[in-house]
Amino acid sequence: MQDSTIRVLLVDDERADSILTKETFAEIKWSAFVMDWADTFEKGLVSILRQEHDVYLIDYRLGGRDGLELLRTAIAKGCMAPMILLTGLDDHEVDMEAMKAGAMDYLVKGELSPALLERSIRYSLERKRVENLLRKSRSELFAQHEEMKQLYEHLELKNRELLAAQETIKSNRKFYEAQGLKLVGEQN
Repeated sequence: MQDSTIRVLLVDDERADSILTKETFAEIKWSAFVMDWADTFEKGLVSILRQEHDVYLIDYRLGGRDGLELLRTAIAKGCMAPMILLTGLDDHEVDMEAMKAGAMDYLVKGELSPALLERSIRYSLERKRVENLLRKSRSELFAQHEEMKQLYEHLELKNRELLAAQETIKSNRKFYEAQGLKLVGEQN
């Protein structure tokens, strides 16, 4: 995957699930992970907003709140790292909602294996990297478009000035001709 250790934050109110997830990470042999744990929505949000992790695993049920709300809040507050929603139940509706909210993946805890978790994180990191590159390219393209627009407006202004100067020359030429005079540099 990567040469460096991948920092993961698990936001889950169940201590047993955090232990199981940590054990799952320990079984992954081809990538190095360090997992931190936040046991409440509030602690999770504070940790996410510090932006110290490469990826976030967010449980769907977080006490009286839910992971979708955390995901939406974190994204609205500027989180750019990938977030994966974890849940105890395979619910297509929640899966679709998670995708619309910005989750990179939706994993059912009971089906979680080291290979599935590693692949989900790897794919999520890569998709987010590409998404960020596209966002950067779009921003650069917009900046170039704005620059071209300003150059075009400047050229339009200079063209209008040139046309006005040409009209002035024509008027001057007519005036001189009416007076029987020639412009300097013109031959008969």
